[in-house]
This record gives sequence, C-alpha cells and structure tokens, in this order.
Amino acid sequence: MQKRVLMLAVLVIAIPAWAQIYEWRDAQGNLNFSDRPPPGVEARPIRSAKAPAAPAAPEPAAASEATPASAAPKSVAEQNLEFQKRREQQAEARQKAEQEQQAAENRRIACDQTRNNLAALESGQRIRRANAQGESEFLDDAARATEIERSRALLRANCP
Repeated sequence: MQKRVLMLAVLVIAIPAWAQIYEWRDAQGNLNFSDRPPPGVEARPIRSAKAPAAPAAPEPAAASEATPASAAPKSVAEQNLEFQKRREQQAEARQKAEQEQQAAENRRIACDQTRNNLAALESGQRIRRANAQGESEFLDDAARATEIERSRALLRANCP
C-alpha cells in the first residue's frame, strides 16, 4: 500500500517536468518564465515537452542555417491538426475509391443487361414492349434492326 502511495506521489511531482517552458520579457524588461506565455508577447520556448533531460550536442552553425523552420519540433496542437488532416484525406480517398468501385459495378451491370438485350434481339424470338400509352406491342423487323444497332453501339462505346 505504501509503495503505491509513494509511486503516485513521485508521478504527481514528475508531471510538471514534462511541460513546455517559455521565457519572455515584460514591459519593465523583467525576464519571466511560465508554461503558458501571455497573449501578444513574443515568447521563446526554452524547453520543449519532448526535450531530453540531458542537453543535446550543439549543431554546427552552417547546418543550423540550412535547416528550415519546419524542422523544429511541432507542438501537440500542430501534430493533432496534421493527424486530423491525414485522417480526412484518408477518408476522402476511401470514399472516392468506394464511389469508383460502385461506378464500375454499375457499368458492369449495364453492360450485362445490354448484352442480354442484344442476345434476345438477335435470337429472333418475338419481343414485346410497352408503347407510350402503356399498351403492349411486338417489335417488327425494322424496330428490331434499330434496337440491335443501338445495343451494339452502346456496347462498343461503354463496354470493354
């Protein structure tokens, strides 16, 4: 029991060590330190939340000049924003792929129906269709030839 309480106390004491620390000068020129800089003040981070406890080896001056500002450690908010953007891009890509897959499936179904229709027209069997008034009528030879040519044109244009 005492070990657990001791461990909890050590953790509670160590949490502030992970905080980001900023320094800035106020209007009187006094140097201030805090985990949150006041708004409208140019504050400089002196220790990042991910900084190692031991100081890192200094970089040569030429290498630090060539390093872009984007190579600096990113804040948690920036990392969260980038993560959200990546998730949105992945969701959009997934949705686009699903739409393309659905469109391909619809084309395949339409091609199958057109092929079946063409096979029925070319078989010579009597075909009955509804006219504009909803009455049934059989296709004559001229209408059959027109429908066959239309089905072949659709297959050539839309189906591999």
